[in-house]
Amino acid sequence: MLHGTALLFTFSLGMWVNRPAMPQAVAKPVSATSGRSSSAPASAQLPAAEAPSVTASPPAQTKSPAAPRLLKTDSINDRFALMIERVQKLDVRETIAALRSLDNAADEPESRISRQVLVTRFAEQDPETALTYVDTLSGDEYVQQKINAMSTWASRDGQAAATYFESRSLQTGLVNDDDARTAAAIANEWAHSDPKAAWKWAVSLPEEVRDQAVRRVAAQLAVTDTHGAIQAVNELPFEDRGAAMGSLAGRWAESAPAKTATWVNTLTDSDQKAEAASGLITTWVARDPMAASTWVSQLYPGKARDAAIAALVKAQALRNDPHAATLWAASVQDRALRAELIGQSVKRWQMHDPDAAAAWLASNAR
Repeated sequence: MLHGTALLFTFSLGMWVNRPAMPQAVAKPVSATSGRSSSAPASAQLPAAEAPSVTASPPAQTKSPAAPRLLKTDSINDRFALMIERVQKLDVRETIAALRSLDNAADEPESRISRQVLVTRFAEQDPETALTYVDTLSGDEYVQQKINAMSTWASRDGQAAATYFESRSLQTGLVNDDDARTAAAIANEWAHSDPKAAWKWAVSLPEEVRDQAVRRVAAQLAVTDTHGAIQAVNELPFEDRGAAMGSLAGRWAESAPAKTATWVNTLTDSDQKAEAASGLITTWVARDPMAASTWVSQLYPGKARDAAIAALVKAQALRNDPHAATLWAASVQDRALRAELIGQSVKRWQMHDPDAAAAWLASNAR
């Protein structure tokens, strides 16, 4: 089965499918638990009553060896499914021929989608030769298809994909952001079949490419072995733990947000706790905004609370309620972060209700 194409297809056409329902409510920003008052500036101490709720046909017939194309139909998912069904029937020679037919095609969304699906199919059939084809591409298309081919390979044989990546990208000692993204994609796919082996590989990578790979595997370990994931993250070099904890918390919160929150509360290092709190809230607020925001309101002032509020303010639930987002942003303790978040939320507020936004700014000007 073709791997990793549906998400890219959806975004390439600028559409969302299966969008979640709008969250219904977000709790008000209030002082921290046990009666402690926030140390945010006076202008951030707003009456609790001001915090509002949040209301929440088959592919075209073309002459061989043309690449598969999509016709306009009523359903974007049906179009994509038909395209994949056709590509799955191609053998290696037909896949190569279809890819060659795209070389002279206009650089349009349809061509990019077709190439994505075909490279995925090619990597399933013959990954090393597929990567040879990818090497003929350039720019963003090269990077995108390299990650596509490598992640497809890793989903079928993680060790082989990792060994190939090391031989091609790490032997020179010169790595870049694209290598880090590729390593992360390999680790992510490998972790689905063998998370322990993927973890061992990820933590052995050079520092320049290790961080993203470790975060991806930590997230997968959180699903299959939460206790093991926590233990593994705690064994990382101290400076690498924070980001991994954020990924672990975000993924664990998908199934057990309350347990994740309890674990986050046990963390003692402020930076690591902040990363974990941010990961937790990013996931939790999308599923239960009231519970997530209530937990944030009970945190003591500090880095963790600020990071959690930042995740809350950037969430879709509050992007659609800029008044509430602004009130939350104003309760952030860190001065620079507070200014950044207020600026973002007020800008959205001005688009919805410029008079109310202007009145708030006037009454809270410093």
